[in-house]
Amino acid sequence: MSYINITTSHNIPIRHELAPTMSRVIAALIDYTLLFILVIILSFTSFISPNFYIYLALFIFGFYHLICEIVFDGQSLGKKLLKIKVVSLNGRIPTTKEYFLRWVFRMIDITGTSGIFAILFISSTDKNQRIGDLLAQTTVIKLNSSHSYHLSNLVNSKVLNNRKIS
Repeated sequence: MSYINITTSHNIPIRHELAPTMSRVIAALIDYTLLFILVIILSFTSFISPNFYIYLALFIFGFYHLICEIVFDGQSLGKKLLKIKVVSLNGRIPTTKEYFLRWVFRMIDITGTSGIFAILFISSTDKNQRIGDLLAQTTVIKLNSSHSYHLSNLVNSKVLNNRKIS
């Protein structure tokens, strides 16, 4: 298991477990399976021209991850099922610009290479980042980490011990 420390805006470092490569691959497979099923269902439910469905499928497959990550706070449906999430390395919620950078480079490291570049980068970088993550300064973490935080942990931490608490 790999971990990353992300410092919050209140200067408190929090340790997160990085999402393993296999979790990210499975989440992507779930997403693409759901998208495929959606496109099939849409193609049988209406009697509009076949070209419309080709364009609709391209739009759905093209923009799905960008829209999901913006709307669902860093998660696609596959990531939600596997309880993993995109986070910014600076401790803040990722911006639309960061999600957009990840999405643009998805075309290179996932779509253009059938995921080979993404798997190689995630497996070889210390923060489990693909090219889009490196440029956007983001990574993917597990939400159901085995660590828990209690108030006593925070009170005993170095950050709070150096300050007077009123």
